[in-house]
Amino acid sequence: MMSETELRALGYVAKDGKAVKVGSGVAAKDAAQTQNSTAATASPYRSKTEATYAAFLDALIRSGEILNWRYEAVTLRLGDRVRFTPDFRVEDREGRIELHEVKGAYTREDARVKLQVAATLFPEYRFQLCTYSKGNWTIARVRAA
Repeated sequence: MMSETELRALGYVAKDGKAVKVGSGVAAKDAAQTQNSTAATASPYRSKTEATYAAFLDALIRSGEILNWRYEAVTLRLGDRVRFTPDFRVEDREGRIELHEVKGAYTREDARVKLQVAATLFPEYRFQLCTYSKGNWTIARVRAA
């Protein structure tokens, strides 16, 4: 588990067993937009949610909960002309490989189906759906159909 200090360093606090983003209101939003406006062009991530999750994974490395992670490191073939590239490849502290897909508050049904198909075809990986909504991460394991 991540310490309060590590969570705070990332701008989060623990609340009801979840990591909650600190700061709200116009001033915080303006500061975040100003900070992200120049970084957005240089960011390797496809979304701000993925960038936020990368920072969260960095904190998990520092706390010893995971060993490492890589962004879009694996592409899986699910069928003819159907490919799936999970957002993050994560190695847990026991050396197991997990594939994390990051979504905002709304996840389309086709994305959930792709994850479930991938979990069925590739049982050697643990698949996680990581949803960010209202400052909270919800991480749920996706099981084979």
